[in-house]
Amino acid sequence: MMDFPLTLNWLRHRVQREFGATEVVTRRPDGRVLTHTYRDIALRGTLLAQRLIQAGLRPGERVATLMWNHHAHLEAYLGVPAAGGVLHTLNHRLSQDDLVYIMNHAGDRMLLIDDTLLSLYEALKDRLPMLEQVVVFNFSGAGCPEGYADHDSWISQTDAALALPEIAENDAASLCYTGGSTGRPKGVLYSHRALVMHAFCQAMVDGYGVGRADTVLGVVPMFHGNGWGLPFSAILTGARLVLPGPRVDADSLLELIEAYGVTLSAGVPTVWLKLVNALEKKSPSWRPARRLRIVTGGAAPPESLFARLARFGIDLRQGWGMTETASVITLSAPDDPGASESALADEDRNWRYRQGKPMPIVDVRIATDGRELPADGVSAGEVQVRGVCVTDSYYAQHLPERWTDDGWLRTGDIGTRDAHGNLQILERTEDMIKSGGEWIIPQELENAILDYPGIQECTVIAVPHDKWGERPVALVVEARGAALDTAALLRHLAGRFAKWQLPDAVLALPEIPRTAVGKVARRELRRTYAHLLGATH
Repeated sequence: MMDFPLTLNWLRHRVQREFGATEVVTRRPDGRVLTHTYRDIALRGTLLAQRLIQAGLRPGERVATLMWNHHAHLEAYLGVPAAGGVLHTLNHRLSQDDLVYIMNHAGDRMLLIDDTLLSLYEALKDRLPMLEQVVVFNFSGAGCPEGYADHDSWISQTDAALALPEIAENDAASLCYTGGSTGRPKGVLYSHRALVMHAFCQAMVDGYGVGRADTVLGVVPMFHGNGWGLPFSAILTGARLVLPGPRVDADSLLELIEAYGVTLSAGVPTVWLKLVNALEKKSPSWRPARRLRIVTGGAAPPESLFARLARFGIDLRQGWGMTETASVITLSAPDDPGASESALADEDRNWRYRQGKPMPIVDVRIATDGRELPADGVSAGEVQVRGVCVTDSYYAQHLPERWTDDGWLRTGDIGTRDAHGNLQILERTEDMIKSGGEWIIPQELENAILDYPGIQECTVIAVPHDKWGERPVALVVEARGAALDTAALLRHLAGRFAKWQLPDAVLALPEIPRTAVGKVARRELRRTYAHLLGATH
């Protein structure tokens, strides 16, 4: 067989050759729309690669991006690895201290940044001694500020005859850092091969099912796990790509869905909760022009969200993954894909509420104390994974305890697998509530609370208790016009839970705080309410 490296260079050549005329749509901050083709993106990506080499970039060096979802960011996805560099996407929602730590830890030499985010860089620049070059993309249309290199002008100075380096499939292509929910952010290097193989799996029918006929709306930030891989799977298959820029509120997303006939998107549950809330209030008869599939992850969605979206003709599926696994690596799907909904037994409908089956490039097991547990849907233990797109180390950090002796990644998530192979994530280890020696699963309480009228969002946290160790406390966001009746809510829960499982307090909040990657900020909430129940320890 031929020696045929699976690299992002191959993807760049493929999309230019096979799908060059397909559109990539970008919405700017002012709402104006720019349209490019994949041929434009590939050619500009090549120019960017050549310009980076001219500027002194050496193989393996990191080029950071502080950018929204738009065409120039997509060009960097292809251009930085083509130069032999490593694309390091930065999450501008992180704290300044975390950003400084990440950039210095990664050793970023160059930065590509949107003009709309330049004030953030200027607040950090005195703490970034390794950074040598800053190139500003004029995303707002206001022009490049004086003293900075303008992105398009900088690229136009490229020597187009400059040869690009040979890239091996196991060379590093991209670097992402974890969200820091369990300590300092940790870096994960992705190889070219891992990203291409992940794109292949997303394109499969039992993956996201990305195809040539799709229009993909890129809601997941491109700094978050490479946009969950969707930019690469869209390039692989030639799907039209719609990039929304900074505006991802419900009304703005609906505008793009309608204008471009979007068929596939992905994002955290909060995005889709806001979208369905908007539809129910403003457009109860709305339906997408084409079948719309949505993948959600990052947290378990409320069970009610599936039915609410289905009433609008939107098919919601769950996925699960981590920064350490190149984003989503499992996806929910019916055990009998050919069966009608009415033909499914009640217990089989639960596949919608699980995180699904692993993609073909990964193995998943449930284990505890070094022993693999049976796939019976009951035996709970740590979720452990291995595979082509699973990291075997952190970048410039030695943390061997994150891997088992036989080479599986310890995820820190607690879950089960059923006889059909469906993974169900119960909670992260630190989020489980141990009360009087017994476990309470917050997600189960959250789903039941969200079934109560007038509750729009909910999270359940552990709060210290002098007698029982920990007790559950429910934090809720009421729907507009609703008034919380705690006694009635507890009566609603009493039919589904034992008395000791019920929350000791229910608090209404204007909003539930979230981390920089859209997850509930449980650690912050646990600190805030640590003394709510009068615990002294």
